[in-house]
Amino acid sequence: LLNQAFEDKISAIKKAGEILIDLGCIQSEYIDSMIERDEKISVYIGNGVAIPHGMAGSEKYIKASGVSFIQVPKGVSFGPDKIAYLIIGIAGVDEEHLEILAKLAITCSDMGKIEKLRTGTSTFCLINHNSLLLTLFHAMSHYSPSGNMRPVGNFEMFHGSCAGLFIFCMVK
Repeated sequence: LLNQAFEDKISAIKKAGEILIDLGCIQSEYIDSMIERDEKISVYIGNGVAIPHGMAGSEKYIKASGVSFIQVPKGVSFGPDKIAYLIIGIAGVDEEHLEILAKLAITCSDMGKIEKLRTGTSTFCLINHNSLLLTLFHAMSHYSPSGNMRPVGNFEMFHGSCAGLFIFCMVK
């Protein structure tokens, strides 16, 4: 989702989880685990990025591995000096979440790309003028043991005909 605003980090985490629910990747209980994770260890990873994900033991609420993307141009606070402009929710079947987290952390280390994602005004713009979204997709599709990752919903959304959505789920 693009150009979103949240009162607080809990609202942002819930929205990232709701997207994953809508995609059929998780059950609602996983959102509680995402919030608990942030309470115990911040899901803010730096560079204006937060990656909400569940605690150990929450795997039973994951139906399929997936990623949700939310752009928050004005940011949402995840604590002192921790303003997130990009919220990337993840759910990973089995141990896949660790690999997804590692690839996202590496990909999100480029501040130039992060700034473009933060300020982009359409999905088409983000994809055509910033390779980070494509990099995220390729990193995850190359990670998938089966190599079997697909966009969920209308594929044209990925190409920008319907701004505001960038989400993929792995299919086993």
